[in-house]
Amino acid sequence: MAQYQDALNKSASLNKLRQDLTTKFNSISVEDKDRLDKMIPDSVDNIRLILDIDSIARVHGMRILGTKIIQGPSADERNNPTIVDTKPYSSMGLSFSVTSSYDNFLNFLNDLEHSLRIVDITGIQIQPQRTGVYSFSVNLKTYWLKPR
Repeated sequence: MAQYQDALNKSASLNKLRQDLTTKFNSISVEDKDRLDKMIPDSVDNIRLILDIDSIARVHGMRILGTKIIQGPSADERNNPTIVDTKPYSSMGLSFSVTSSYDNFLNFLNDLEHSLRIVDITGIQIQPQRTGVYSFSVNLKTYWLKPR
């Protein structure tokens, strides 16, 4: 009988916790929920990511060119197939090029850094052009939550 009462007490405690969490979740504004979804989406959306980066580039008078999605296992995972992925998120690489002045490119990177979408710049290659501007090739990585 004591085990039954203990189970009922734990069940009541869990229901109370669930109600408290639901109340807290429902108190978050729709705008804040949208911002969280943009920061760490629950699925990969290649098109949205490219459009977001392109809109940041356009603010600085640039267009992204040669966009390429880089998916697949990391070098560690390819070299060691026994690695089990237990992370609650996945990642995807993206590469593209832009042509700009160096200062303008730095402003673009700053805006990209402060955008809601979490991205890691994994590589930049710079090629000078005869016109005094540079061609920048950018590699980045972005993340999304895995389905539970």
